[in-house]
Amino acid sequence: MKISVREIAKSEACAAAEIEKACLSTCWSEHQIASLPENAVYLAVFDEATMCGIASMYCVFEEGQIMNVAVSENYRGNGLADVLMQALILRAIDRECERITLEVAENNIPAIKLYEKHGFVAVGKRKGFYKNTDGIVMEKLL
Repeated sequence: MKISVREIAKSEACAAAEIEKACLSTCWSEHQIASLPENAVYLAVFDEATMCGIASMYCVFEEGQIMNVAVSENYRGNGLADVLMQALILRAIDRECERITLEVAENNIPAIKLYEKHGFVAVGKRKGFYKNTDGIVMEKLL
């Protein structure tokens, strides 16, 4: 595999939306991805020219808020989510964020393990945040 990570071009919004649709229960549309505001970071990981995964974050004042992280099913298990998380953390540091937060379904154990691996800790709970389970609020101080 020849892996690279970069912010997507507007012309790649359709491919990114397809990954979100295939992987996430709540996903952004092609139009939403193509028209993100300046404070948004929308990254994709590529194997050569093939988009394999996405990650998005809003940066508001001193906080980065991770919105979505997803890797296409046939690319899972290759460390691509780690690559995306590292890239988001670096973008947050570049934008002078002091912390990064996110919400994750409490039954999404693989995602929780990924976030913990990157230094996130649980700081709260949101009852009924997801359809069938609560959300865990996680934070990483930078």
